Formats: sequence, C-alpha cells, structure tokens
Amino acid sequence: MAGKITEYRIFIASPGGLQAERKLFREIVEEFNEYTGKPHKIRFDAVGWEDTLGGAGRPQEIINGDLRGCDYFLMILWDRWGSNPGPSPAGKFSSGTEEEFHVAKECLSDKNHAMRQIAILFKSVEPRRLTDPGPQLEAVLEFRKQLERSREFLFHTFDDTDGMRSLLRKFLNRWLMEHSEITPASDATISKPITTDRPIAAETSIAAEPRMTADTNKPDAPANPRLKEAWKLADAGSLTESESLFAKAIEGGNDPEALHAYGRFLTRTGRLTRAQEICEDLLELSGRAGRKWAAYAHGGMGIVLSRQGRRPDAERKLERALKIARDTNEPTLVGTLLGGLAYERLARGELSASEGSAAEAITMFRTLGDQIRLAQNLRIYGVILTTKGDHKQAELALTEAHKLTEQAGDDATYAPVLTAEGNLHLALGRLDEAERNYRDALRISDRLGDLEGRAVCRRNIGIVLDNRKDYRGARKEYEAAMNLYRELGALDSAQEMQSAIRRVKDLEATAAKG
Repeated sequence: MAGKITEYRIFIASPGGLQAERKLFREIVEEFNEYTGKPHKIRFDAVGWEDTLGGAGRPQEIINGDLRGCDYFLMILWDRWGSNPGPSPAGKFSSGTEEEFHVAKECLSDKNHAMRQIAILFKSVEPRRLTDPGPQLEAVLEFRKQLERSREFLFHTFDDTDGMRSLLRKFLNRWLMEHSEITPASDATISKPITTDRPIAAETSIAAEPRMTADTNKPDAPANPRLKEAWKLADAGSLTESESLFAKAIEGGNDPEALHAYGRFLTRTGRLTRAQEICEDLLELSGRAGRKWAAYAHGGMGIVLSRQGRRPDAERKLERALKIARDTNEPTLVGTLLGGLAYERLARGELSASEGSAAEAITMFRTLGDQIRLAQNLRIYGVILTTKGDHKQAELALTEAHKLTEQAGDDATYAPVLTAEGNLHLALGRLDEAERNYRDALRISDRLGDLEGRAVCRRNIGIVLDNRKDYRGARKEYEAAMNLYRELGALDSAQEMQSAIRRVKDLEATAAKG
C-alpha cells in the first residue's frame, strides 16, 4: 500500500500582465511533484486567485482567506503594481498584490499559521523602461528599494522563462528538503575542504568573481561619473537604483564602457541571459568603438558561459578574448583573462595549464603594479599548488596574497585568500591555524552579506571540529552550512551536509555510550 502523501500549499500573488508566468508556475509545480516530490511522498499545490470561489463580501478578503491557509507565498512582479483592492479593515493598500504580501507577512510572524516562507521574484524590464518608468513601474521599483533597505526578505530577478524555471526549482528543492530526509548517494566521510576557488562555488560567489574591469586610468578611457555611482550603489546593495543608472548610461547604445559595465553588473547578479545580450551589443559596437572592446565582449561571454556550466565554450571565448587583448596591447585585460583561464583550466583538472596561466598573470600584474589583481592571481596560484601538493610554494604565494589584500583593505578579495590559507593549513594538519583562517573569513563574509562564503566557512569549520572529534561542535557547523546551502538552492551541497550530520550524530552517540 502506498504511503501517505503530505501536501503543502503555495500561494502565487501577481498583478496583471503575468498570465504566462502564472501558467508556467503551475506547470513547474506539477512537473516537480511528478518527478521529485512523489518519491518523497510530498506534494505541492499551487493556489491563486483563480482558485477562489465567489461569495459574499469583499473579493480581496475572500482571496486573503485562501492565502491564510497556505504554507508558502510566492510573489512575482514585473512592470505593473496593480489596482486598488478597495477599503479594508487592515489598512490602505494600493494594490491587491501589496495587500496579499502584507497578509503573508502577518501569517509568517504568527506561529499559529502554517506560513513558512515568502519568496519574491521580479521579471526584468528593458533598460529603456528604467529611464522613464511611469507610475506603475515606479511603484514596483520603489517596492524593490524598500526590500533592499530593510533586508527583511531576499528577492531574485529573472530575464526569461528558463531563468524563472531555474529559480522556482531551487525554491521547490529547498522547501522539499525542509520536510524530507533526502538521502544522498553516499555517506562517505568528508575529508576535503570546499572553497570558493572550486568552480561550482565560484559561479555564484561575488567574493570570487574574476575582475574583468575596463582600465579607467588610461587617458583614452576616462572614468564615467554615472558608472562610478552605479558601482558604488551596487556594492552597497542598492541594486535597483544601481541598475537604473546603468540603464541611463547605456542609453543610445554608443558607450562601450557603459555596455561593458552593465554586462558585468548583470553577470554578478545572476542575470546571465540579459548579460549575454549586452555582451553581444558590445561586440557589435566594437567595430566602431575599437577592437579592444571585442576582447571585453568575448571575455564577458566567457564568464557567462562559465557560470552556465559550459566550460569548454567558456575557455574558447576567453582564449579568443586573450588573443585580441594581446594584439591590441591591453596588458590589464591580458592579465585578467589569464586569471580567468586559470580558473577554467583548474576546473577541468588541467593543473599544468592552469599553473602556467596563473604564473603569467602574476608576472603581468607585478609589472603593472596592480596589487589587488596580483593578490587575486596569487590566491589562484596558491590553490593550484595546494591541489598539486606543493605546499611550500603554495604557502609563499598565499602569504604574499594575504599581505597585499590586508594592506589594501579589500575584504572581497581578503576573505577568499583566508579561506585558501585555511585549506592549505587543513591539508597540512594544522587545525588551529585552519580554524582561525576560516573564522576570520566567516566574519568578513557575514559583513559582506556573502551567503556562499558563509556556507563555505561554516562547512570547513565543521571539518576542523570533526577532525578533532568534537562531534557536537561539528554537527552545529554542518547544520548551519546546510541551512545556508538550502537558502542558496544548492541541493547537492545541502545533501552532503545532511550526510555529514547523520554521521557525526552517530559518532556523538557512540562516544557518549563509551
């Protein structure tokens, strides 16, 4: 006899204009139930205003009643905020979707309600719309800014149906794991540290992002004040305002520096489809703006392909960009591309080729006197040497990278250097030094809001405690890492943590009996 299936309800809230996305949401949920939920005896039901039966009373209040019975709340916004839902006892709301959001928040904060999580997605709009948004889009943008300021809820942006599908699957995987003990293929002991230098982790880590910046110190590439302000806002977490400035900067489509900067911004925020389009625009413009911009365009495409997991294609694009950069005598770009190739070759297990690329990049940035890029490539070099087992040379490279980033005060580079040092110490059995490095990196990642960096550090601290046979402490760190990986939607890593937690629980119980 089949086991009982547990059902959880997901309410979808959205204003007009998103009918296709609402339909896709239901299709994705049903597909997930069939192929992933069913084996774990869990089913998600999609709920929306379409399912609400008519009755006496204010229509929005009837919809709110259905919402209050749901376990999860998904809000999708695009270029419309919606229409006024009419007067309500709860207060004045400018749209039905806004009212639904506030009802969901009330349910989430009330332990007597089933609501477990609120997820918010924004469908991207054309850059030209951001320069003159109008009242409906302006209300959506203002809501995004409020979310960024309050940091109460994370939100995600998608460019197309593939992007939406990917995000929804991550949420469904995360919610499934909250209710199911997913058993990974193997319960083998974890023996190697994870690092943001590993390709899978580096794809989503801002701290590990290779710097593909235009050399704005050159006289023929003057700094654009609007771009400077856009990057300042982006680094402060004000992504909505930042993107509006980028949109204004690329207006007209004739500024290659602005296109390149906007492409980097989109890549950094995971908007890979739109980033690819911007790189293609830059490549087309390079025929008039100068061949060096073709190198930036191909390099940007290489990073996008890398983050999509298309590594052979990424390597070919980076190699093409490198050839153009050499031909046009762009030394900073040459060094940056060499560092990117070192990442790709390390990912493919080509240690000799990776080492050669990193070594050339180091020589390039020593000559240029660029300390931050030098430190970044010294870190890559240290990781390669650690992987090869050349611990002495790895320590020299990482020690220099540590000094350079510490002196420069560049925390986004400093944290990955500390993690790489911790991995080297762990490989050498220096548990105290490894733990100190990981905890220092964790403090920086906390301050930067880098979820992946935090997950990596908590996992690695767990490994240190595990090696000391402090199973209770290791379990707490693994649990923290698992929760962070769930938040990131990194299912494989979260499963690995579940396996580690079960193992150390068993060891903890055995030690207590003995």
